[in-house]
Formats: sequence, structure tokens, C-alpha cells
Amino acid sequence: MYTIRPTIPAVIFLSLILFSGCNCGETYDFDETADKELAIVNVSDVQWTGVAVSGRGRIFASYPNHSPPHTISVVELTDTTIVKVYPDESWNRWSTGMNAEEHFISVQSIFIDRAGFLWILDSGNPQVNGKHSGVVQGGAKLLQVDLAKNNVIKTIKFNPPEVTALSMLSDVRIDEKREIAYITDSYEGALLVVDLRVNRTRRLLAADASTKSDNVNIVVDGNPFTSETGQSSVVHIKSLSLTPDGGWLYWRALTGQMLYRVNTDFLLNESLSASGLSAAVEKVEVKFLPASDGMIMGPDGTLYVASMEMHAILGVRNNTFFRVKQNKSLLHWPSSFSIANGFMYVVNSQPDPNGSMQPYKMFKFRIPVPKG
Repeated sequence: MYTIRPTIPAVIFLSLILFSGCNCGETYDFDETADKELAIVNVSDVQWTGVAVSGRGRIFASYPNHSPPHTISVVELTDTTIVKVYPDESWNRWSTGMNAEEHFISVQSIFIDRAGFLWILDSGNPQVNGKHSGVVQGGAKLLQVDLAKNNVIKTIKFNPPEVTALSMLSDVRIDEKREIAYITDSYEGALLVVDLRVNRTRRLLAADASTKSDNVNIVVDGNPFTSETGQSSVVHIKSLSLTPDGGWLYWRALTGQMLYRVNTDFLLNESLSASGLSAAVEKVEVKFLPASDGMIMGPDGTLYVASMEMHAILGVRNNTFFRVKQNKSLLHWPSSFSIANGFMYVVNSQPDPNGSMQPYKMFKFRIPVPKG
């Protein structure tokens, strides 16, 4: 479990970033004629880490199994105050001794593809007494849900060597045209590539520097991001983004400086050696890109990232980044995104041991459209 620990000197450093006119690269001219403010979609008393919105406007959220009492993993938000467990009570009910293949253990991420299917990524690695206890046998899995029938139609299980004893499956993106899933393992740093047609998984780039932490020290409101032992937290490859045509996959470590990408043809080339794949990975040079816990690619090719330290959502184009939304009072550790019907949805998943920022919030705003 990771926490934000108070420290006074770092306040000065962060204030310089937030309020002295940070060097955000070139400005980008947006036409934001509507929905300039963040609209609150829903709130939660417990931490959520995932959001997914369908083309029909159905909104889903997911909750990791990080602290007791953990009672639900996936819900549908039916209005601003009501949620219902999804797809049913049985999937959301689990305790030690139950069949982990038939229940959610610790859902970390959800995603809706352009074909309208909901994908649920279960790390299978819950927390006990503030520490991840390890992957429960049969618990690490990816599920495909038919939103028309509201039932699970496919379950892909991950076993060694696809996952390790302490794997933390964190993010997922789906290429529905090629029927490929891309998944991050942020514990040791690796990328899982899943052929959904034959339910076969390959663990790639596990020894490559691009999937590893750069040991960046993250400071939020003067508080360092640390482990339970008080040491700086280390989180490897975590967030993913896929271009609309499925041609390029982007990723970065949570405690990382660099943004990486690779042409997905290399990931799908099973005859390519590990060294050959590593050679195909590219660094994306972005001027001063802050640490981020989530990414998503917009329909126009803009890469959006969530900056915890800046309390902001940033856009990346032409090797520079620009502020899209920044709100110190509302955006507390923005993480997961979903884009649907011209709107972006984002959830706060702030590590907040004092409870001062509760409840957790989900926001939406209209995606800005570049002029010209």
C-alpha cells in the first residue's frame, strides 16, 4: 500500500511548479465554449481506480480490494447518488476459500472498447493489512462483458509465467479490430499481450528499461509518495494508451520520467527476439512531462495524462504538453480516464490517509477541440 506522507520543505518545491507559471511547453489554442468547469458525475466513500463509459452513456466504476470492508468491485452508476453492483451480486461476492475464477478479487481497471464490450481487469492481488498479499490462485484474469445482456461472455485467466506471485495488473487497452489486449504489470515491470481469439498471453519487455521505474520522487501538496516503510515508492509500467488505429502503444511508469511507445506490429511479431523488440521501443521526447497515473488517447491523436503533482489533466501534442484542466481544490490524484460522446470522464483515487479529501469524486468535461 502506498501513502502520501506530510513533509514541510516539499511544499515550497511544489508551489513553484503549480503557481510560478510552469514551463508547459508551447501554448495550444483551444475552443472551450462549453463545459469549462469540471462537472461532478458521482462521489464515493471508498477508493475507486477505474471508470468506463459506453456510447449509450452508461457509466461504470471499479474499486480495488485495498482495505476492509471490501464489499463491491464493479458498479454501474445509475444516477448521481445510486449505484448497482455489476454485472451481478455473485461476481462481486468473494472471500477466502471461494473459487477465485468465478468472483472478482481486486479489480484494478475497466475499459469499454469501440465494439461496446466492457472489459474488467482483475489483478487477483488484494491488500491485507496494508500490503499486497500476492496473486490468489485463479484470481488474475480479464473478463469480457456483453453490455446488452449484462453477463460475462469470456474469461481469460493468467497463470505463471504470464504473471508472477506478486504481479499487479494495472491497466488494459483493447484493439477490438485485431482482437488483442494490452495489459501492464506494475509490480515488476512487464507488458502482457493477449491474443483474444485463442486466449493466449505473452509476457514481453520484462527485462527492458522502458517498463521500469526511474525512481522519480513524487510529491503532492508537499507530501512525498512513499511505501508503508517510509521509503520512496517504486511503481513500474502502469498506464497505457493505444492510438485509435491500434498502430501505436504508449506507456510509462508511475514513478518514471520517460514516455515510451512502440509500433504494435513489433509486439505482435512472435518471431521477434526480446532484444529485437527492445530495439523497436521508442522514447517520446516531451519537454518536462510530470509524473502521471493515467493516460488516454483522444480521437484526434492528443495524448491526455493525469498529473497528480499539478492537480491537472494535461494534453501532449508535438512533443510538448499543455494544461487542459487544472484545479487544486478538486483534482486530487486524478487517475483513470474514459472518453465517450465528446466528453472525458476522470476519477480521483487519492491516497489520503487523513481522509481530508474525501469523498472520492468522478468528473466529466467536454473534450477541447483544437482550432483549425
